[in-house]
Amino acid sequence: MSLVSEQRMREFRLFFNHTIHPELVRMDQRRRRLLRLIFVSAVLMAALLGAALYLDIFAFTLFLLAPLGFYISYLLWQVRIFRLSFKPRIVNLLLDFIDDAHNYGTLSYEPKKSIPLELFKRSRIFPDIKLAVYQGEDFIEGRIGDIHFQASELWAEYYSRVRNRLERLFRGFFLHAELQEPLRGSFLVLPRHRLPFFTRSVKQVTLAGGKCMDAFV
Repeated sequence: MSLVSEQRMREFRLFFNHTIHPELVRMDQRRRRLLRLIFVSAVLMAALLGAALYLDIFAFTLFLLAPLGFYISYLLWQVRIFRLSFKPRIVNLLLDFIDDAHNYGTLSYEPKKSIPLELFKRSRIFPDIKLAVYQGEDFIEGRIGDIHFQASELWAEYYSRVRNRLERLFRGFFLHAELQEPLRGSFLVLPRHRLPFFTRSVKQVTLAGGKCMDAFV
């Protein structure tokens, strides 16, 4: 390990201990309070409904349903807020640490955004087929030196007429980068064990005059 990477690891340990870990502790305390609130609320609501049914007071039971419904909605809303805020807080802290490094620009994170479908197709990594499912999340955008990049988690599926079911085309982290220097031609890099699933893409490259470089790897 180089001196630069060792120094960076020490910096990350300090950053984790002083910034990320306290935030994790605060979020965990908030989670515990929310769980206790849900447990106590469930016990009280069960007791109230049980008493109302035992006393057989129909009007009182109906009267309880409205506030209990609103309170349950409030609890579900609090759970949703916690779930949606947990990952963005931690990821943004990590990105704050990363973009402080040399050559890194400001990195932004949007949990519900993803790489656009047009950009996904423009990569020409995958065959030009109609997708039945295209979903994504955890969009990150920024710069490394002069290179602007976008990345996100993606899930793409297409309908296979042969197997009469949905087939996975891609699932993983998709990265798109824009280089400042113009390049001649293009590169298509595929994992060797997935080559049988990308015969159309390889055929498109070879028809355009491309050559297989597998023998040189």
